[in-house]
Amino acid sequence: MAGLSAIKPTTKPLVIDLVREAGVDVGDWSNFKGNNPAVNPKYCYNWSFQKPGELIIALLFHDDLSVVDGEIIHDQNIRLRDGRLGGKGAAQWNKRAKELDENLLTAYRDGLPVRAIILEGEKRNHFMQIRSRPTLKSGYSIPCSGPSPATTW
Repeated sequence: MAGLSAIKPTTKPLVIDLVREAGVDVGDWSNFKGNNPAVNPKYCYNWSFQKPGELIIALLFHDDLSVVDGEIIHDQNIRLRDGRLGGKGAAQWNKRAKELDENLLTAYRDGLPVRAIILEGEKRNHFMQIRSRPTLKSGYSIPCSGPSPATTW
């Protein structure tokens, strides 16, 4: 099996393009006041997507992955970044965390393949934001790799 370095993102494609490439309809991304569907906040910050009855897509940060017994795994508690401490954006972070949980449960329960989009870059850590109160950016660009080959969990 290839190591972590083989899946480390080196380019910055748009999430909308990667989600489309994975087979999920992104037509609704255009339904907002902006001109560029790729920046529709209803979708562009989501942690997961689904094509009902067919597949689930999970967005995972590369530095949250590790190798155990030759397998690449994700065993981080992303809920530490989910906004449960309150503050700016907490409701959206909770919503995204819940959707990711629900999508992964659906994949497990229905035997659907899960594809991963691997992200590289600065993660927003809500706990650190509450404690240090840094200036928040409205968005950021991070390198990411295309959807993984479908893997059934």
